[in-house]
Amino acid sequence: MVVPHRLLDVWGRWDTLYYVDIAQRGYPASYAEGGWVFHAAFFPLYPALIRGLSELLGGIHVFYVGIVLSQILLALAVFFFDKLVRLDHSESFAELAVVCLLAYPGSHFLSCVYPESLALLLGVLALYCVRTQRWGLGALACGLCVLARPNGWLVCLPALYELCRGDDGRLRLSPRVLWLLVPTGAVMLLFLLHWETYGDPLYFVHVQQGWGTTHFTFPLLALLSTNRPLDHNLVALAALLLVVYGVVRRVRPSYLLLGGTNLLLPLCTGSTKGVLRYMGSNFPLFILLARLLEPRPWLRRCLLVIGLTGLAVYSYRWSVGLWPN
Repeated sequence: MVVPHRLLDVWGRWDTLYYVDIAQRGYPASYAEGGWVFHAAFFPLYPALIRGLSELLGGIHVFYVGIVLSQILLALAVFFFDKLVRLDHSESFAELAVVCLLAYPGSHFLSCVYPESLALLLGVLALYCVRTQRWGLGALACGLCVLARPNGWLVCLPALYELCRGDDGRLRLSPRVLWLLVPTGAVMLLFLLHWETYGDPLYFVHVQQGWGTTHFTFPLLALLSTNRPLDHNLVALAALLLVVYGVVRRVRPSYLLLGGTNLLLPLCTGSTKGVLRYMGSNFPLFILLARLLEPRPWLRRCLLVIGLTGLAVYSYRWSVGLWPN
């Protein structure tokens, strides 16, 4: 892609082109000659943020703004992730969970001009707020998450669980669930955007056909697919095993709900395409991994070496323009 300075293009690859173009020009209208408008598959919150900040800062190029914004969002996400983990665990455990997150081989996506760090921050913030009885802020974070990524609505599921969970651990319907009208409104806003622009409120779903995603399949079949490199399947399998481990160890249901659905939804496409990217913001997996590693220092050291080595390899592949996910 074309960026303002060649030395900085390592932060801009592949989907960055779409986000920068949306930030600069908005969503293009339907093409007169027909064909899919692929910009519609990219959700509006991240490009809106970098465009807005660019205007506030006197017209700085949106790509520069995107680089800085992603680093700030990542730092905030790590800060609130640490606070979320400490609600249930010790300081040392929270630090281990943060290390697991940052040493993940696909964590380079969190610092690029992609919405991954934004999705991570909003997901963490949503659960932290509802767990600390900041219902309004939690609902707002859920609503913004809906506008950040196609799977952003999934954070509403654990939020609903926490809103219905009483102090005794039992579930009961509560007036607090009305706060979820906020993310419902965000969904309606998204529908309206695509209806006004393309005449189809679900155009962002239908445009996936342009990439060959035309139907959903049983998610576990993706693990047997050979249309992606083996490492993608291994990452997906490792994530699935972590969710199973969490079920066996009776980890907090809201974490399992979010971690499991964030894994299974992309696998329902029948492919592990994008799994390296999507799992980087699937933060409950890193809590599960920390729980697995805490009593096993030898395994902790081994996985840290593997994770950092993988991060170096994937970062290099990304920097030279090879297909990342």
